[in-house]
Amino acid sequence: MICCSQYNKLINEQGKQRFDDMLEADEEADFMVEKFKELNYQVQLCRNPTRKEMNVLFKELSKMITETAKQKERVLIHFYYTGHGKMKEQTFAVLNEPVSKDALFPLESKIRNLSMHKNTSVYALFDCCRQ
Repeated sequence: MICCSQYNKLINEQGKQRFDDMLEADEEADFMVEKFKELNYQVQLCRNPTRKEMNVLFKELSKMITETAKQKERVLIHFYYTGHGKMKEQTFAVLNEPVSKDALFPLESKIRNLSMHKNTSVYALFDCCRQ
């Protein structure tokens, strides 16, 4: 689960924040964590991750899927993102990065790549608008 609620590093040319903070995203993520734990899922929550942290997260997920597949077990991943989003050809997560080009993270593409692993099902819920 990924929660992006703070956007104070994304500044436009006039020195103002490009996106409003979304403090309700923290509450929504906490709610989802609680519900998935009630269903006995292992839950990992990343709050306001950087682009580097997002890349590490997806690399670790891919490694975990590969290791599990070696044991011929099925992998089921429920993926939840709450925060600002952007739509181009696909859905991007908007991260709180000071450099604009680093702020758009190819979330949908990364999730699709995970789902390409053998014996893996990925369910994704994007709780974001996609301007």
